[in-house]
Amino acid sequence: MKESLEKKWKKLDIYINDFGQGIAINAEGTQEQIRFIHDFREYLGSRQQVAYIDFAKITDAKRLAIEFIEQYELLSGMTLDYDMSEEDYRLLDLAIKYFSEEMDAERVVIWLDNFTEILKMKESEWLFGMLRGYFQHQQNITHVFTSDNKDALNQIFLDYKNPFFRFAVKIDL
Repeated sequence: MKESLEKKWKKLDIYINDFGQGIAINAEGTQEQIRFIHDFREYLGSRQQVAYIDFAKITDAKRLAIEFIEQYELLSGMTLDYDMSEEDYRLLDLAIKYFSEEMDAERVVIWLDNFTEILKMKESEWLFGMLRGYFQHQQNITHVFTSDNKDALNQIFLDYKNPFFRFAVKIDL
């Protein structure tokens, strides 16, 4: 028997707010599921700080770094001093380090939408390692990964060869 969306909402709320557990949400892309994810993200945003990064718009490590910087500036109200000519990996390192060091004192959710799009990036293996390296040490930051590609989500979170193996509880909508 399929679990109702209402029960899944409650389960997500408990995982995120009570346990601070990372969540990987598989949504096949139906209108009802898309609406569910949107509504849940708005609900979270009304209760705590939510950084939103859409991997469908990310083309490379530099663009990802800029997204992290913009989200950090939006949530903290502070402006970061960074050099756009910096190498991609150094800029991304700086951006995620700010989240790790500055935002970790507060309860924050980093919502990584369309996360499986990372597999299309040429530096995906390197990105998996770098992101996991930081994310696993963030104490008060919960990570929510969404995708409509179940196979790719399984490849990232259920394959022991991937750095994100068992990093998040997987939920199918």
